[in-house]
Amino acid sequence: MDKDFTKDCVEVRERLKGVEESTKSAHHRIDALDNQTQAIFDMSASIKIMAKQVEDMLKVLKEHDCKIDRLERLPAEKVYNYWQIAVGSLVSAGVGVVIGLFIK
Repeated sequence: MDKDFTKDCVEVRERLKGVEESTKSAHHRIDALDNQTQAIFDMSASIKIMAKQVEDMLKVLKEHDCKIDRLERLPAEKVYNYWQIAVGSLVSAGVGVVIGLFIK
């Protein structure tokens, strides 16, 4: 009986070593998963910040686009205004000549 008990103790000790090694391995894997989870969380936060920055940049680009459109139209508007002044002056001169002819 003493021999059986010793054999059982040795067997239990070996099983216990196996369980402890398996537990250590499991803890290492869990720690690695915790690190990966934290890295994913940090990346998610960074992506949110980047998305907000891109959104803000798009708003600024739209504002600049509107300003550029206005600047591009400005020379055309000036030419149109000069054309109106020239045509208006010619019409006024023509009307003045016609009135001058009637008055004479």
